Amino acid sequence: MKILVIEDDDEAAAYLVKGLSESGHQVDLAVDGRQGLDHAANGEFDALVVDRMRPELDGLAIISELRANGISLLYISHRLEEVFRSITLPETAKPALQ
Repeated sequence: MKILVIEDDDEAAAYLVKGLSESGHQVDLAVDGRQGLDHAANGEFDALVVDRMRPELDGLAIISELRANGISLLYISHRLEEVFRSITLPETAKPALQ
């Protein structure tokens, strides 16, 4: 599996890249939100691991931009309200997720 990690914290990035690589995945790292967005839009990745709290371009902005460009995403967060702000769901789906 080819995975893009978008993470600006050196220690967290090294941990993620090492663990995913040791599990047999091909891992690319982007340490900058803009670079990560460019890699994600132009690359052929099976999965993305995106840091939510980014200084210049946060994870939600990256996800929103990719969705606007027609890239399908599965967004996982412990903050359900962020999901509703970042994606458009039919009103009938929202109660099922609450």
